[in-house]
Amino acid sequence: MVGSGKLRIGRSEGCESAARSLSSPDRRIFAPGEPGEYNCPGSVQFQAMMHRNILTVALAALSLGVCTQAHAQAHRETAARDAVAKASTDAAASLNLAKVLRRSGSYDAALAELRRGGALASARAGDVAIRFKRETALVYLDQGKYEQAMTACRGLGALKGADALGHACLAEAHMLHKRATEALPEVTKALAASPTLYEAKVIEGYVRWQEAAPAEAEAAFRAAAASDGARTEAWLGLGRFLVANSRKAQGLEAFEKAVAADGDDPESLFALGSNLGGTDRAATLLRQAVTGRPSFGAAHAKLADALLSLGRLHEAEQEARTALGCSGVESDWHAVMGEVQLLRGQHDDALKSAEAALRLISGNARAKLLLADAHAAKHDIDLAIEAWQAAFNLARTNPTPLVHAALGCLANQRETTAKAFADRATQGFPSWAPAWDAAGDVAAKAGDKAGARRAWQQAISATEGNVDRDAIRRKIAALGPPQKK
Repeated sequence: MVGSGKLRIGRSEGCESAARSLSSPDRRIFAPGEPGEYNCPGSVQFQAMMHRNILTVALAALSLGVCTQAHAQAHRETAARDAVAKASTDAAASLNLAKVLRRSGSYDAALAELRRGGALASARAGDVAIRFKRETALVYLDQGKYEQAMTACRGLGALKGADALGHACLAEAHMLHKRATEALPEVTKALAASPTLYEAKVIEGYVRWQEAAPAEAEAAFRAAAASDGARTEAWLGLGRFLVANSRKAQGLEAFEKAVAADGDDPESLFALGSNLGGTDRAATLLRQAVTGRPSFGAAHAKLADALLSLGRLHEAEQEARTALGCSGVESDWHAVMGEVQLLRGQHDDALKSAEAALRLISGNARAKLLLADAHAAKHDIDLAIEAWQAAFNLARTNPTPLVHAALGCLANQRETTAKAFADRATQGFPSWAPAWDAAGDVAAKAGDKAGARRAWQQAISATEGNVDRDAIRRKIAALGPPQKK
């Protein structure tokens, strides 16, 4: 191939995925559906899918295979267990241990401790009894267990002084199944009984969001955050809402505040880390998230993404495999594994990963692009061309499939087809630097030095997309001086 030979396998070089951050399981309040890696937050397609499927049911975080609970928040769990061992009749110590276990994804152990602690005399009445009932409901909500959550929330609401919290809890349970119509009356009852109740304002934000009332949704999230900035739930809801509505900078500010409020919360770490792209800080935050909750499959997958962007291939492969050992495997988790395999030259395995991803979501543009790139690597160029076109059709706001198609066709001696793809990329996305870079490669291969020079100069001056400008300047220099007219 003429040029830098930098066909990036199966990965979007355009917008950062908002999908994973938004579908991030805050296991109680569920954020918007997953439009796929290639649907930019500002695109019409992205927004349409967001409003069709605003609140996605969270994935259960039960551990399977290599997705184990070992080392989960070890220091906190050890301290909490020691406290219980020293004071087995201390309800507060029991409740703290249960919370630590829940946050780490050890749900069965959390429930066992709640049953033990809840039977203590000091936990049978008053505020302590309310806290035990609430924590029990949270365990079921975190797991997405609707019936058990509803039962626990009703039990909570039956306690003296917990009527409003019980209604908010029931609303949270209804939102597990995206039942905003059922959730809203519970929110109304909760706020009627306690107009500033934090939990009620947070869940109101998600309900209003699903009902396409963005102003009311944002106001509810902000009201909750203002009432208690030391808690994470409102900051997370606000951040997800803002990112989904193309206000990423503000969303990141909200996620930063969630991490500042609780730097050990896996959900907050995940939300921020998954929105920072392939950066060292993203990898650090996501590593903290999976350390705190080893069964957090989405965080393992997103960490694999970040590590892959950083060129840390071995670590990326480990995280991708760990994600696939967790429960509730998602389409993109197979895709990131396939990208690792393709970079390792394991073309058949990459094809299998792409096919596995597409079995889960047939319209996953990232997986379709991986499929195309794998076919191209195996020199099955006709199959690759078909898949590249399909990938672009699934996300027409992203030129990456066209760029990959141009470079892939060029590498497989399909120069005419390569030029057609390059022309579509530059004409449809004139500010996209990788498109002009590819167009320059195509022109150079055809012997059109003047055309290559023009295209590469456009790549250097283009304002969008990541390219190695120094490498492009070297390609221009290799053409020699421009011919005099």
